[in-house]
Amino acid sequence: MDLYLTLESLSLCISLFLLHPRNDRNVRLLIVILAVTLAAELLGRYAWRPLHLRNNHPIYNLSVPLIIVLYLALFSSQLRNAANRRTVGWVLAGFGVFAIINLGWIQRIGYFNSSTYIVGSIGLALAGVLYYFELVKKKDYVNLSREPMFWITAAVLLVYIPMAVIYSVFAYLTYYALPISNSFGATRQLLNMILSLIFCALIAWASICLLISRK
Repeated sequence: MDLYLTLESLSLCISLFLLHPRNDRNVRLLIVILAVTLAAELLGRYAWRPLHLRNNHPIYNLSVPLIIVLYLALFSSQLRNAANRRTVGWVLAGFGVFAIINLGWIQRIGYFNSSTYIVGSIGLALAGVLYYFELVKKKDYVNLSREPMFWITAAVLLVYIPMAVIYSVFAYLTYYALPISNSFGATRQLLNMILSLIFCALIAWASICLLISRK
């Protein structure tokens, strides 16, 4: 098992601390998200050949939209303002429609749906900004050490936004048939690994912060 899968497995295991009664029940959706992420990665890495697929893109083209939808649902559950929840609901619905159209008729299932990832990342960024905006507007003092969702949001945005930029650059170079150096792929892999380390650390803190902080 490589470092990336190790970090995903570690994130899932640590997130089980969210089952503790002191944590918000809605935040426990993160456990499902991480489980889906790990299952898709394992299937994409090791199990696609027995399925006789030409490549493993279909696995990621189905799992990525599902994961983004679940993250949007998680963000929505943490919003208190009805208008903000409706906004995220419309974003979720619009993204779902776009993902289906892109999967079936634009980039199709046999090619990695980078556009779905990019559009989904924009939706996550909007939902994250709305959550942080509500957090800032709270009149009461907010102890971030007791706000798991603050760290979860940071982890999600720190992964999805940079990778969306990378996929956008790649799409631009591909569309205009510009030369893509071998270092581009290596840079993407290195960035993905660094972001995975940060993601794992933030998820770990989010999962245990309520358990180790003072009452």
